Parts: sequence; structure tokens; C-alpha cells
Amino acid sequence: MAVLTWIILLVLVNTDKALSQKPTVMVPPLTEGQQGSLTCTAPGLCSGSDPKITWTWTEGGKEEFRFTGNISVEKMTEVTWKMSSTLTFNSLAESHDANVTCAVRYRNNITTLETVTLNVTCE
Repeated sequence: MAVLTWIILLVLVNTDKALSQKPTVMVPPLTEGQQGSLTCTAPGLCSGSDPKITWTWTEGGKEEFRFTGNISVEKMTEVTWKMSSTLTFNSLAESHDANVTCAVRYRNNITTLETVTLNVTCE
């Protein structure tokens, strides 16, 4: 019950439409020519409606694509869940230094995001 109260208070306090907590983006070592996967986990534990997780891939300052990912749900307690999305791709040399942003949007358009820079190594 304390988690649910905290989440509701967090939503009410953030009138600027952004959360102070950022999503967690896990980036494994990436090697050219091999498949890579990034996983974005929404901050905190969710109750109520699912957040929307969107990936944005930017190379050389130009947005290459935007993708709304499927959300995986892991039940933590009877009323809270951990939500995440995984982006799987082929690692290319051209993707070295690309920026990938994970944006998590909750109801009322409250959004938080995290950007990572890819480091693709050659074999």
C-alpha cells in the first residue's frame, strides 16, 4: 500500500510532466556483425495502467527511427509490477556512437527518459 501511495504522490507533485527518476537502460558489450539487445526498465514499481515505452535511435544527429516497444511485465507483489522493453538489433560499425533514447510515458503524459551512446567494437 505504501508503494501505491508513493506513486500517486509522485504523479501529483510533477506538474512539469517529467519525473526525476530515469529509466534504467542495460547495454551489453556490442560487437560488429552480432545481434545486440538493449533493455529499458521503467523507474519504480507500477500499479494501475501500463506505461508506454518508446525507443528513439539517432545516428549522426539524425533520428533514424522511433519504435514503441512491447512491454514485459514481472509481478513483484500482489499490486505492483516491474515493466521493461527490449530492443534487439544487428550491431553495425556505423552504429558506433549512435544515441538510443528510452522514453517511458505514464498516464497524464508524465514522461521520463534516458539516453545511452552505443559503443560497437570490431572483432
